[in-house]
Amino acid sequence: DYYHQASALGLERFQNATGSESPQPGDILVFEHRTLSGNPGHIAIVTSVTSDSIAVSEQNWSSTGTATIAYDRPFN
Repeated sequence: DYYHQASALGLERFQNATGSESPQPGDILVFEHRTLSGNPGHIAIVTSVTSDSIAVSEQNWSSTGTATIAYDRPFN
C-alpha cells in the first residue's frame, strides 16, 4: 500500500490536484480503487512528462504495458 504507507516506506505522497510540482520520471502513481475496502488500486511508474501528459509503464491496464495519461491542470 504505497499511498497509505508512504512515510514508512521513505516516500513522499501527494494527493491528486493539491500540489504545484509536476510528476517526474521514476515517480509512482497510485490510482484510486473504488471499493468498499478503501484500498488503493492500480500503480504505474512515470516514464516521461510533457506539458499536457504523463507517460507510464504499468501492467494489466493496457495491452502494451505502457500508457499516456492526458491532463489539463498546469504545473508551476
